[in-house]
Amino acid sequence: MLIQLPYWMLYLQALGPTIVAALVGAVAFRQWLTARAKLKLDLFDKRFAVYKTISDAVFQSHWTGPAAEESSKRINEMRQQAQFLFDAEVNQIVAEMDQLAFEMRNAVRLRDDPAFSPGNEQIVREELQKVMNHPGDMIVLIEKLRRAVQPSMSMF
Repeated sequence: MLIQLPYWMLYLQALGPTIVAALVGAVAFRQWLTARAKLKLDLFDKRFAVYKTISDAVFQSHWTGPAAEESSKRINEMRQQAQFLFDAEVNQIVAEMDQLAFEMRNAVRLRDDPAFSPGNEQIVREELQKVMNHPGDMIVLIEKLRRAVQPSMSMF
């Protein structure tokens, strides 16, 4: 013969697993929030590193002309990383900066090359004149870059 349990005990038996399931769901939700926050922090760190390296390279090349070669290389490396971290607008600005850095590097090489024939001073002057305007262009581009990356740098 079966013993019939009181209704309150039956409710209690049904309520126990429901409470456990709700607690497991709450823990899973908190873990999801933590993983999401970590992903945003990791992306922020990577994006900020790219932005800072580009900014430093631009200002280094602006104030120390002979460092144009190293700065150009660093901007090009960061351009490759930025493709995976930022949107098309930021990548376009970084590409423009890379092109300007490349032109600056080539003009410095042209000026400093001892093997360059003396009959081509006009070409050297023209290249250097073009490059003299580039640091100002770079400053404008770095400001555009700063404004363009701001939405990507949000932690929320």
